[in-house]
Amino acid sequence: MNFAKNFRVLRKSNKMTLEELGKALGKAKSTLSTWENGQRTPKLSELSTIAKYFGVTVAQLIDEGDKDEHL
Repeated sequence: MNFAKNFRVLRKSNKMTLEELGKALGKAKSTLSTWENGQRTPKLSELSTIAKYFGVTVAQLIDEGDKDEHL
């Protein structure tokens, strides 16, 4: 699973800071930072919320493939 990379790509492609995305998702900036740096991964319910927010599937969110082609 390469959630961290995909999460970063989605956030940056939407031109959002960690703080802005944290407010949108109801999470602390520090929590999002640990996800983006691969130190922790979100719970399944959080993955669903993130995927819905960005308009992707959970499978796309955790896919290890080339994100430029899939997202």
